[in-house]
Amino acid sequence: MQELVEHYSAKGWLQRVEQCVLHMDISSLDFNQVVRLCREHGLYSTLVYLFNKGLNDYRAPLEELFEVLQNSQKDSAVALGYRMLVYLKYCFIGLAFAPGRGTIPPKIKPLLYNKHDFKFTVLINVHRNHPGVEAFLQNSSGRSSLLGES
Repeated sequence: MQELVEHYSAKGWLQRVEQCVLHMDISSLDFNQVVRLCREHGLYSTLVYLFNKGLNDYRAPLEELFEVLQNSQKDSAVALGYRMLVYLKYCFIGLAFAPGRGTIPPKIKPLLYNKHDFKFTVLINVHRNHPGVEAFLQNSSGRSSLLGES
């Protein structure tokens, strides 16, 4: 896998690496190696997919992307921010990421809407210093307006 990534990276074709990984059986990959390569080469859609599909973890990739976003230059931050919004949209409507990957497993969906887990991660990381977040966190019950509900 490392040779594949290096080959396509040298040619400037990293998007093809993402396409390859999205079509591979994750259990046949060296998970840690692929995650490391994704981080090194900025293959964030693949990183999200690996955590979601391989570990049923929908929170860790979002937290990692927030950290990367905070340290990004303006141009790359815009692209990464857009990718994060698409990821959040997919999570909130129950679709697996990346696009075309089906739906989120039914046993995972309730975790995404748990007020003490996923949506708080989103709010706390996006609006960490915004005064309205603290009020929302104190007054929130059940699903929030973040999901389009009152």
